[in-house]
Amino acid sequence: MFNNAGRKIMSIVQIVFWILLILGVIMIILGIAMLAEARSSYYSTGIEGAVGWALILGGGVMILVSYVQCLFYAAFAQLTENVQRMEGSLQRLSGSSQGAQPAPFGPPVCPSCGTQLKNGAAFCPNCGTKVN
Repeated sequence: MFNNAGRKIMSIVQIVFWILLILGVIMIILGIAMLAEARSSYYSTGIEGAVGWALILGGGVMILVSYVQCLFYAAFAQLTENVQRMEGSLQRLSGSSQGAQPAPFGPPVCPSCGTQLKNGAAFCPNCGTKVN
């Protein structure tokens, strides 16, 4: 159950990670290009330089966010692995105790009509149902 949900979340996290990383790199490249244009243009209003620095800063933030997301991915993968190990241990523990039947309390009763049975009876004396 947790395994499928964990895989879906991890695939979404990976997709978002790559999108943020690529957008961050593109923003930095555009920012550098705008700064170069602003410095080479004689008629520059100065806004190109500010936009260039904003793009570089925004790209850096995108890359930082994708790095933090990568750290989250690693921590979530470790958590998923630990939960899967715990689920396996619980299944082994519950599987080993399934063969043991608890001792019945009180005299045996008919599963069909509820009449009290004598020990070792093969059939219910009331309704005739076959008993172990």
